Amino acid sequence: MHTLLRHYLSTTDAYTAPWLYAVAGFGSIPLGILAIMGEVRLAFAVVALTSIAGLACLSVRWAILATFAYLTVLGDLRRWVLAFDAWSGADPLLVVGPAAAMLFAAAAFTDDRLRFDTPLSKGMLLLIGIMVLQIFNPRQGGLLVGVAGAGLMIVPLLWYWVGHAFGSDEFVQTLFLRLVVPLAGLAALFGFFQVVYGYPEYQLEWYRTAGYSALGPSEAYLRPLSVFANITEYCRYLGFAILALFALVLKRKSPVLALSGICVLFVALFLTGTRGPVLLLIVSAGIMWTVMGRTVSAWIPRFAVAVTVGLFGLVYVLTQVSEVDGTTRAHHTIERQADLIPEGEAGGPASVHLNLFRIAGVRTMEDPLGHGVGYVTLAASRFGGTGFSSEKDMTDMFIALGVPGGLVYLGIVGYAAYLAVSYWRRRRSITGLIIGGVLVFSVFSWLKPAHYVATPLLWFCVGALDRMHTAAPKDGSGTASASIEAGERSPTPART
Repeated sequence: MHTLLRHYLSTTDAYTAPWLYAVAGFGSIPLGILAIMGEVRLAFAVVALTSIAGLACLSVRWAILATFAYLTVLGDLRRWVLAFDAWSGADPLLVVGPAAAMLFAAAAFTDDRLRFDTPLSKGMLLLIGIMVLQIFNPRQGGLLVGVAGAGLMIVPLLWYWVGHAFGSDEFVQTLFLRLVVPLAGLAALFGFFQVVYGYPEYQLEWYRTAGYSALGPSEAYLRPLSVFANITEYCRYLGFAILALFALVLKRKSPVLALSGICVLFVALFLTGTRGPVLLLIVSAGIMWTVMGRTVSAWIPRFAVAVTVGLFGLVYVLTQVSEVDGTTRAHHTIERQADLIPEGEAGGPASVHLNLFRIAGVRTMEDPLGHGVGYVTLAASRFGGTGFSSEKDMTDMFIALGVPGGLVYLGIVGYAAYLAVSYWRRRRSITGLIIGGVLVFSVFSWLKPAHYVATPLLWFCVGALDRMHTAAPKDGSGTASASIEAGERSPTPART
């Protein structure tokens, strides 16, 4: 479809082109009517989706970049529109991302780009099939809970097929180095603003309306979440960008500039007051440095050195900053980082997560065939069902899909990790480092429904990895063809 339309546009002469502008002009009339009627969110959603669809007609890869840019700011866009339209959980703006993923998947299908001949693609089909069956599980509540839960769990997996169809070594580099990193830098600056000056008024209005207790005890000491829907996705996005820059450092590509960016983004991550992502980032970076060793036997001592240095460095920094007195918002978040067992939390966060893991095991044993795909999502509480989430995707899959579905999901995660290691050993490219770091950093969070951009990004990478691994040379030389090396030097999205 997009190929035919691009051909038509390229052959349109000066006499017929005005008709296209006239059609576009008349098409904007319904949007104005929607805005006047107060349906501002719907009008924004229509504009975003039609823009992405139009861009896809010219280049699917550019449309994918535009979609990820939209998903990055979606959380704050929903808050900003609150000034013009009432807050709603059923927000049309949330439909744009899933609709775009379906559009890209349809384009891949019509262009005969979809392949089901790899173990991972077959496993993904099996997982989605199990999820579809679990829509009708009565233990989660009504059918509406299952349908809504499927939308939250299955739709992000569509990005695997998008990555499988349109991903490449060159394009993944473009995605991270030319989109994610710059947007993460802008998001970090906004995060700094929130730490120093507090939330803008429209964000405070959202905080008062929707409520988000994890952000802090009061409006005076709210933790930064920048433009994202929640603070955990903000941390993940910063981590993705830091690891992408760290891959440049390891491959000696603009190391000074990359290190400067890492410092800025790490400070932004540290000021969120969230400890888990900081520890995961140290481990992920340590693994990335570890696999730079030429032989597998060299990986173990390198990893031990990396993690030891990283953890001791973190403890030293926390010890120093905890001794600084102050009452600013920044100092409040620093105190949270340094206080490993916050007051009122018996045993600290580790104890809480272990208890959730224990409950997940009990729920799985209660019904080994699963509680339903909506049971572990917000759809359960929103549509009158019953549910529980362990906050970790691997255990949630056992709860929702039962033992068979949980084992299939574990198999997919394990095989994707194997592909990452195998692809790195063959190619030793920046892309291999980035994907490997992202997969490790997202451990236990590969399928987070509330992460509008981080979860699609991860599954896009998994799909691209499956495609690249199949196409990579299998001589074990670790070298790439001249065309691929040229692509790494100039990571621009190819026209499709």
